[in-house]
Amino acid sequence: MNLKKKRHLFRNSWKWWLLSQYVFFLMRLFYRKIVVEGKENIPTQQPLIFAPNHQNALMDPLVVLYASGLQTVFLARADIFRVKLLRDLFSWMKIIPVYRIRDGKENLGNNDASFNIAVEVLENKRSVGIFPEAAHSGQRRLLPLKKGIPRLAFLAEEKNQFSLDLRVLPAGIYYSNYENMRAIVHVRFGKPITVKDFEDSYFENPQKSLLLLRDAIGEQLTELSMDIRDPEYYDSIYCAAEIFAAPLLKDRGEKRINQQKRFQFQKELIGALEHDLEDKPEGMKDFRLKVQHLLELLKASSLKWEFFQLPPKNVSGVLASLVWLLITFPVFLYGLVNNILFYGSVKMLLRKFKDRQFHSSVKFVLGLAVCPLFHLLQALLVWAVFGSFLWSLAYLISLPLSAFAARIWVGYFRKTWQYVRLLRLKWFSPVKLTKIKLVYGEIFEVLKDRMA
Repeated sequence: MNLKKKRHLFRNSWKWWLLSQYVFFLMRLFYRKIVVEGKENIPTQQPLIFAPNHQNALMDPLVVLYASGLQTVFLARADIFRVKLLRDLFSWMKIIPVYRIRDGKENLGNNDASFNIAVEVLENKRSVGIFPEAAHSGQRRLLPLKKGIPRLAFLAEEKNQFSLDLRVLPAGIYYSNYENMRAIVHVRFGKPITVKDFEDSYFENPQKSLLLLRDAIGEQLTELSMDIRDPEYYDSIYCAAEIFAAPLLKDRGEKRINQQKRFQFQKELIGALEHDLEDKPEGMKDFRLKVQHLLELLKASSLKWEFFQLPPKNVSGVLASLVWLLITFPVFLYGLVNNILFYGSVKMLLRKFKDRQFHSSVKFVLGLAVCPLFHLLQALLVWAVFGSFLWSLAYLISLPLSAFAARIWVGYFRKTWQYVRLLRLKWFSPVKLTKIKLVYGEIFEVLKDRMA
């Protein structure tokens, strides 16, 4: 790819802006809520390198673009550029390749072209995005940071005698669910790091400065993202933070728990448990056994731990939900039948991706590009068969609306079914329910005392 011809990387593109409005609109439908913190920390007059954690394949750069509102040039793993069509598409989307050792040592020299382009982007006082972990992870834990960002930052500043005033901005990205639609995305921008502050140390010892800048980025990313360090206790700490954060906040008297409060409390809870892991390892063994026991009891009762995040409902509330599902079932059925080709193609394609971190990206990209094509072909078929433009137009409009409604219906059904299972447990297996409540209460009291 001749990157020298890609002049659109160095200026705002109205075509990029126009497409982004469509992409961002779909993102607002794809996610239930997108929360952005620290947007005021984004420098507006200086060149900038975004340094976000990497959790969710293609969705991560899209989330940063959405949250920042900037036409940022992203550097991404080179293996996704193998197909020419995708290579041209990514280039147009202002994504350029970075080669890793796993892409072949003979290709590492190609990074010079990508880094030179990135430097030129920064010299034009624009923004570049790089994932400092250089890989994504399916767990809420930072991977070891690489030195790609420090290398690019010092390359750009050294070329310009440290007069660029380049900043590096760490950003934490959190997804309440990695794979499915209607999750919550939470983006937290940190404080900009001024690369010039490392000028003296760079000329004294360049390698040491690379590490210093990398560590400065890492310190902020640890604070901005969910970072559970211990692999052995990961599941117990993660589930405890997810299940008990909201109940503990309510116990403290919080009436309105938004995503920011919940995330911050989860961070504090994780920090406290990891501290106990060092100071009271025996106590944490007992805590882990309790959490594992709770999860086993839930699994044996076909209840998901996410159930604890749902608001309580009595019998009449559950019945009202079931009636609502029954009334709206025709809408779900219409959406399912008329989008069955799209749903089927998504399911088939997902089977090819063993790495589940790609699943939400696949769903989103297919919804972005393939779904409208299917809908258009279906509407043209209706026009050809029935000869009515107005009816085919009405049918075309109904397709995306019914697809979205069907997805909402399925989500509501899954939640309601959890309530039904709880009622069944209450009426027919009260002993099992009592055990769940007992273990839940024991863990709650432990955490309540710990966070007091």
